[in-house]
Amino acid sequence: MVVTIGVAVYNIALAEEKAKATAREGVIIGGGLAGGAAGGAVAGLVCGPGAPVCVTVGVFVGGALGALGADFMFGWIF
Repeated sequence: MVVTIGVAVYNIALAEEKAKATAREGVIIGGGLAGGAAGGAVAGLVCGPGAPVCVTVGVFVGGALGALGADFMFGWIF
C-alpha cells in the first residue's frame, strides 16, 4: 500500500493536469481495493482448509486485476 500511494503521488506530481491524474489514480486504487477484497472472498469460499494461502493469493491476484481493469475501463475518461 505504501508503494502504491508513493507511485500515485509521483504520477500526480509529474502530471500536467493534476485533477485528472488525481481522479485516475483514485479509480485505479479503488479498483485494486475492490478487486483484492473480491479475490480474497472468492478464494476463501473455494479453498476450504487451504484458505490462508488461497486468500493471500486471491487478494494479490484480485487486486492486480481490479486495478488493471479499472484503468482499462475508466482510462479513456481520464
